[in-house]
Amino acid sequence: MLETKTRILVVDDHPALVTLTRHKLIQKGYEVLTAQNGEDAFEVAKTEYL
Repeated sequence: MLETKTRILVVDDHPALVTLTRHKLIQKGYEVLTAQNGEDAFEVAKTEYL
């Protein structure tokens, strides 16, 4: 049986916070996508989740 990773989209306009959060989530086994603003987040969500 294939185990799928939960994907999380991290959105923040502070790059250091995005990097830290991404790193911690990857350590916990999540697949992490990032965006720096709401518009970018919407595009990532459309591409990756729909």
